[in-house]
Amino acid sequence: MKKVAFIHYSSPPLIGGVEFVLQAQTEILLKHGYRVKVIVGKGEPFHPDIEFTLIPEIYSLHPENVAVREALIKGERAPLIPFKERLEGKVKEAIEDSQAIIIHNCLTMPFNPALTWALHSLAEREEKKFIAWVHDSPFFDPSYKPFLDSINTEEHPWNLLKKYSPCFVYVVISSLRRKQLAELLKISPQRIRVIPNGVDIGRFLGLSEEALEIYEKFKLYQADLIGLFPARLIKRKNLEMAIEIFSHLNRKGKKSLLIVTGPFDPHRAGEEYFLQLKELARKNKVEKEIIFLCELPTPDGKPFHVGMHLLRDLYLLSDFLILTSYQEGFGIPLLEAGLVKIPIFSTDIQPLPEVGGKEVFYFHLKDPPEKVAEMIIEVTERDLRIKMFKKILRNYTWDLIFQNHLHPLLSD
Repeated sequence: MKKVAFIHYSSPPLIGGVEFVLQAQTEILLKHGYRVKVIVGKGEPFHPDIEFTLIPEIYSLHPENVAVREALIKGERAPLIPFKERLEGKVKEAIEDSQAIIIHNCLTMPFNPALTWALHSLAEREEKKFIAWVHDSPFFDPSYKPFLDSINTEEHPWNLLKKYSPCFVYVVISSLRRKQLAELLKISPQRIRVIPNGVDIGRFLGLSEEALEIYEKFKLYQADLIGLFPARLIKRKNLEMAIEIFSHLNRKGKKSLLIVTGPFDPHRAGEEYFLQLKELARKNKVEKEIIFLCELPTPDGKPFHVGMHLLRDLYLLSDFLILTSYQEGFGIPLLEAGLVKIPIFSTDIQPLPEVGGKEVFYFHLKDPPEKVAEMIIEVTERDLRIKMFKKILRNYTWDLIFQNHLHPLLSD
């Protein structure tokens, strides 16, 4: 598998937006089988499987770099050339066994002009793919105007900050940045790729391994709607109605999944009831859309158990809670769903309205399942939080960014 080197001024544990992106990109490449090297001026190895090369002179605040930069601002070039040549030699050695080099911000930011020049020189001579990943530029940010006024931006090496080179593949993080960079480099926007930043939903939401396995196994990110039914499979929970509601949701063009957390009751002919529910799902053509977690395999062969951590995770991954019970004593799921701020659809049997009040969408036990499905669609279509959640799952997770952008970029 191809080896990819990343170059930036610093890496974690230093905190910064680019540092977080660099870490996420290295980890997603490792996950998908790439070999990865990180080359920075300051930082520490943040993953056991990365190769880590520290070149202190790369760091933006390295004393020698600061001295060279300040001398340049004063118009003194003497210290620049030996520093650039030494940097170039060290970077050349570090990237020797890498086929692709991803350079974050070092070609467009003014923090180490000797490094910028060294990278241009290497890209002109080395038979490797050099990728200029542009997050920022002083020419995009008005707060840099005093700095730009203090230098001659047409003079080498400052002019490299706005010089196009065919030796680089240019990548930006948004359409805005593509427009700005195209104007700065005087090239067509079509010559610049847009690859957005992303989020690791497992890490951000604190999801368990079990939750991530469920997320991947059932491709939850592809669903239009995900409903959660956190209950044992006992008759008073009236899961039959939920199955029919989800049948209508899917018939109306909403790719909808229902996650049922509980096992069947080992007493009171529970297995027989479970088989009846499975048959009802099959008849309604939603056997793949009704996810009975009790069917998931376990190492010891015992029924799959949903603990409190996993239950919380499932709430976070779901779009709404649905309760179709015809008998309840309290209704704890109403409280749980309220804590994670997802819509609640429930039968209006007491004591559920006592607990949920006006903050729940109610329906009657005798309402046609199609009518309930229509209410769910109407409510969720208006909920911008759900729409934003779906947009993130489909466009901004690192796994999908790898699949849609990073892997094609590195495979070209």
